[in-house]
Parts: sequence; structure tokens; C-alpha cells
Amino acid sequence: MTSMVNARPRRRSWQPHLTFAIVLLTIGCRHGPAPTAAAAGARRITVIFRFDDYNRSCSSIGAELLTVFREHRVPCTYGVIPYASDTFADDPAKCTAMDSATAGGLATAVRSGLVEIALHGFAHRDNAIAPVNPGSESEFRDLSYSSQLRMLTAGKATLESLYHVNVTTFIPPWNSYDENTLRALDSLGFDLVSGASQTYGIAANGSFARLRFLPYTCLPGHLREAVDFARVSSDPDPIIVVLLHPFNFVEYDSVHGRLSRQSFAELLSWLTAQPDVATQTLGGAAQMARDLSYQRLRTFSASRGRRRGNEPPYFTTQNAEFFYYHSAPVSPGRAGPKRGRRVRAVTDEHGVRR
Repeated sequence: MTSMVNARPRRRSWQPHLTFAIVLLTIGCRHGPAPTAAAAGARRITVIFRFDDYNRSCSSIGAELLTVFREHRVPCTYGVIPYASDTFADDPAKCTAMDSATAGGLATAVRSGLVEIALHGFAHRDNAIAPVNPGSESEFRDLSYSSQLRMLTAGKATLESLYHVNVTTFIPPWNSYDENTLRALDSLGFDLVSGASQTYGIAANGSFARLRFLPYTCLPGHLREAVDFARVSSDPDPIIVVLLHPFNFVEYDSVHGRLSRQSFAELLSWLTAQPDVATQTLGGAAQMARDLSYQRLRTFSASRGRRRGNEPPYFTTQNAEFFYYHSAPVSPGRAGPKRGRRVRAVTDEHGVRR
């Protein structure tokens, strides 16, 4: 009797541990192993696709790409041009607004959350104020505040009436703008500006404090390298914004296009298989708790030097930090590959080896 009595407490002492082990095993089986990036303590790399110049002339390829994005469950921001004009104009009465048929090609994707609509200028025409030279094109820069406010007000209202959404992301044509642009955007309730790395000498203490900034960082041919070097960097919040245009695709431009729908689908398949990568829209990224201040843009711009271009024409290990948006100055060697890591061959912006 004594041995039986003493045995009962011992049985009860290991039962809670067995129950706890079973719970842990159940959780592990239900959720599977943690992603490699999480296990290694790595931070998430954010990748955003920005498709510019959506209008009537390229609505077909724009709609076709939606199939690829949808199949891979990758969201995208479409920069939509709300008006059409043969020459520059800052008056909506002198331009033709986007028709509902063209806008309708994106409607279902917008409703499902696959596509974010961004205002891509007014009519995407050069105002020709600056002397003509490469990189001087701009629709907004150097215009008066009243002209810019009129154009942005009309463009925002047109897209919102077509898509029934609140448009709060602005993509300037040719990635060019000035302080008047930012002031007008701020007054209209825009949240985010996505241009390039240039700051055009605008002071950091300008009257546009609520705006956030997220420039594009690479073209599709450099996406794999951008992910590689963001991965081995010590940056706490690496963001890659991939810039796409209709002319990148052979289905739209058989002469200059380097991508096909199939090759782009293969690129997305590779991307979505990366455990430490998360895809997002520009607007979605702006809603996250992260630093997208104008000061971050100025820091990024300064680290790239006084280049006119937006992306180095060739990818090398020395300019690797240019292909992702870093949140802190990159010290020499920080963006380079770890010892023993295999480095891809130097490639141009289409991914072609040099």
C-alpha cells in the first residue's frame, strides 16, 4: 500500500511536462519550421514593384502583367497618367481625361488590393522650362505653386472618380519635382512621393513635413543582385523599389524590350521563394512604422554622390549599395559580399553580363 501511495505523486509530477511537450509538438506540426531568415535573426527585405506610364497606349501590356502579379500573389503600384495632351498644358480644359475603358483594365485588381493606384503626373509632358539636355525633362519642376496645385488637384480627382479610391501616392514624371510640388502634394493630403534619389537642393526643413519618400532603386535586371546585397548588408530596413515601364517588355516594344511575360514570371517565382523577402506596394510601405522621412532620402542621395542618373548603368560589388534603399550611410565594405560568398558577374540594367 505504501509503494502504491508513493507512486501516485510521481505520476502526477511528470504529467504536466508531458502535456506541455505535446502542446509544443502540436504547434510545431501545425505551423511548420520557422523561415530561414527568422531563424538566422535576419531582418525582412521589402521589395516593391512600381509600374510607370499606365495610359491608353500601354493599357494592354499593363493589364497583361496583372495576370503575372496575381499568379504569384505579388502586389504592385501602378503609376497612372490621368490626362492626355500632345503638348504641355497645365489646364485640364486643354487636355483629355483618361476614359473609363482604359481605367477599367485595372479596376478588378484595384478592388482586390493587388494594385495600388498612384498619380503619375498630369499629362506626362515636359514643360520645357529647363534647357534641353539629358535628364532635364520635367512636367512640374520650376512651375508656379498655383499651376502645380491646379494640375495635381485635377489629376487626383480624375483618378479617384475612376477608381473610387483615395489616391495618396505621387510618382513625378521623369522623377522630377521641386519644393512647390511637395507643398502642393502636402496640401492635398498625399502621403508618399516616389521619385529617384535626387533631392534637387530642397531644404530638409521645407513645409511638407507629413510627406514620406521612397525612391526607386533598381531596374528588373538587377533585382537578384539587389536582394543579395541587401541580404548581406547590416542595414536594419533595406527596401528595394523595382522600376518597370511598358517598354521593358518585348510584347510592347520588340526593339527595346528585354523582358517577356514569361521571364518576368520566372523572376517573380524566384523572388517569392526567398524566405526573407516581403512584397508590398508603395502606399502599403508608407503605412508601416518605419523611417521614410525626407532626411533619409537626403542621406541616401548624398551617399550616391552627384550623379545625374538614377541607377548605375552596370552592377558591380563596389556600387552594390545603390540598388537598395538603405536607412543609414553605408560604410566601405558594408554592402559588399561576405567572405567566401559567390558574386554574380557584372551585369547591365537588363541583367546582361558584361
